[in-house]
Amino acid sequence: MVIAEKMIRKYNDDIEISFTPSIVSAKAFVDNGKKVVIVANSKSKSSNVANLRLLIRLNDDATDDFIILDKSGKAVYQLSRLEAPSGNHSLIFSLDYKSMMSQKALELVNVIPREYSLDISLEAPKIYFIGNVSNLGNKVENSHIYSSLKECLEDNYSSVFVNSKSKADILLNLEVMTEERAARLGNNFPYFVYSFGSISMKNQKTKEEILNSRFKDMKGADFSSKEKAGINALKKLSQNMNIDICD
Repeated sequence: MVIAEKMIRKYNDDIEISFTPSIVSAKAFVDNGKKVVIVANSKSKSSNVANLRLLIRLNDDATDDFIILDKSGKAVYQLSRLEAPSGNHSLIFSLDYKSMMSQKALELVNVIPREYSLDISLEAPKIYFIGNVSNLGNKVENSHIYSSLKECLEDNYSSVFVNSKSKADILLNLEVMTEERAARLGNNFPYFVYSFGSISMKNQKTKEEILNSRFKDMKGADFSSKEKAGINALKKLSQNMNIDICD
């Protein structure tokens, strides 16, 4: 067991991974086709290492993403769309010993796989907002939904909202409305109104759809008026948007 562990550690330390380019510049939500050439090399033999399987994660996020190098020890990795704040990030590649060793061997040998880092410089996306929020057919100018959505995109992705469509990377379209689905049961009962709607995001340059999602319906109530019930339903929706990008 000691000899096997030493051999695996020696192998672990012998592998070098290089990336071309060594740094990738991208923009959150928008760039998803950038390619990186990966080469695995043995330091002791000065030759490429074939058929390695590498696990991949962004920063410390768990993932099941992987890539397998070919018989010449090379592979081309195409970046998926990154959804993260602007700034410096790392794609971490590590040797997948689970694919090379049995479970029993893994339990006996304690080897921490080497990690190889590809630096990602992520730029904030510029967003142009198109949308409408209405309550029982009347437009709502300063809905909580606007501010909640803006806060989500600014805090989670460092997004910048612009006033010019031509300067935007992303077109964001929001459509939210309310409706009364049943008549009030009587004066001793509240009005019930439901809010519902959808959000979509599109790459301004390629016209590719980035996101298309429906909000979960929310019910608002009020004893004095159905308009206030509608406002309450919109406020509930703003607090429970239930879309992937704002989870």
